[in-house]
Amino acid sequence: HLIDALGRVTDRRAIPILFRCAKSVDSEVSDLAVRSLRAMTEKQPEAVAASLRALSEDEYRDVRGVEIEGALGANANEARILGVLDSGRDEHRPRAVRALAELRSLAAFSRLPALAFDAVLEVRVAAVIAMGLYPIDAIGALGAEKRRTALVSLLDDREPQVCEAAAAALACDDSDAAVGALAGTLRGAALSVAISAVRALAAIAARGRETAWREILAFAVDEMRRGSERFSNPLAIEVWKEALSALAYPPVPAAFEILVDGLASERWDVRAAAARALGARCDRNAFTPLRAALQRESDLVVRRALEDALVALARETRGI
Repeated sequence: HLIDALGRVTDRRAIPILFRCAKSVDSEVSDLAVRSLRAMTEKQPEAVAASLRALSEDEYRDVRGVEIEGALGANANEARILGVLDSGRDEHRPRAVRALAELRSLAAFSRLPALAFDAVLEVRVAAVIAMGLYPIDAIGALGAEKRRTALVSLLDDREPQVCEAAAAALACDDSDAAVGALAGTLRGAALSVAISAVRALAAIAARGRETAWREILAFAVDEMRRGSERFSNPLAIEVWKEALSALAYPPVPAAFEILVDGLASERWDVRAAAARALGARCDRNAFTPLRAALQRESDLVVRRALEDALVALARETRGI
């Protein structure tokens, strides 16, 4: 509580105290101190930056200075973060990558594609995630093309964590190339990667990209034809549920039919996912199948999802 309170004050004398707390061997204390320091940067960025500059290189790393640095924005010492990347210990370098991403500068972004192929797995994952955080207007068309090329190639990486991060990061890219790469991942990659790919396509579809929801729809149609076979693997179920959730967006009859079919699934979690997606579609035609499903449903969780969907649908379509 004291650490949290110190992060809310405007007295710069609290800064060195929080730095000392950030060095605690108790991870909860350390994490809270870092969060408090980051909060303080919004009020006194120059004071926090001055305190960081006063630290030696070893102190800077030990108190997780690179994480705090990233929150300083224009007051950050980008050169010092890069120094940690180039010569720091492996356990510090992923933090430095995350700090670089928070700077949102073009110079910082230019380092990320190479870091995505680093020897340290944690650095690679952090760099891939960071690439997806940059808006296109911050990196330009050329930067977006370089990012896309790197992320698409990483979808086939030998490390599943990197593949998942690459699929998730491609959610920021509305291009046909990105959509096509994600669609290919749905059918050929590990199921854990496919989950990230479905979510990424859903995010792109939500921004109005027709090709993205058509790929999800095509995948859902293929999966529906497989019937109960798709439920033999727990991860396959998660992919199917993500696909159902994404079908809340496409304004086509085929998506509606797949969701109605999901209401009759043998699995309660699939029925609940289908109910939530139907409730989000704002389609009056969903009233009848949702009410019919509610009458025959015995699972309390699914009943709640059906009831919520009916209420949301009524509110959106002014059915009440």
